[in-house]
Amino acid sequence: MKLFLSKSVYALDLAFLKEKGYCYLLLDLDNTLDYPSTKIASLKAKKFFLESSSFDLKIAIVSNNTHKRLTKYLENVDVPFLSSAHKPATKRLKKFLEELNWDQNKCLMLGDQVLTDYGCAKKMAIDFVLLEPLNRSADHFFTRINRLLERPKRAKILKGDYPKLKTKEQDYE
Repeated sequence: MKLFLSKSVYALDLAFLKEKGYCYLLLDLDNTLDYPSTKIASLKAKKFFLESSSFDLKIAIVSNNTHKRLTKYLENVDVPFLSSAHKPATKRLKKFLEELNWDQNKCLMLGDQVLTDYGCAKKMAIDFVLLEPLNRSADHFFTRINRLLERPKRAKILKGDYPKLKTKEQDYE
């Protein structure tokens, strides 16, 4: 399992990810793709989905959010999702990947939380990209608690010798 660092999902060089052999991107939602208060997929997220598709990278959302939240967010967007994923637990994600017929060795998981997102990827030996949260002040109550608990581990990771992924020259507008 490899751990990478990146500022944002929107800055990633998707051609580079494809060259590295990744076929599937497993994305967290809140503070990874959009702010927690965003009700439906932003234009920026939709552009990311389209660009990923152009590189033949398939996307799925893996979130601890409710089914209702993800259904509303992905309204008019054809992206599979796993709600109530219970990250860092892996049982539901394993079943989800089997249903999609996705090889976990070709998956790259992306998220902003160490305890939930990274914890899940590590347990499943899926390569992971730790991202900066889009807006920490928008975190829900339990996410704020998680951030306090994960602070020492996140600091250790950021001080470590983990590679930063190649990024595009220009972010999404």
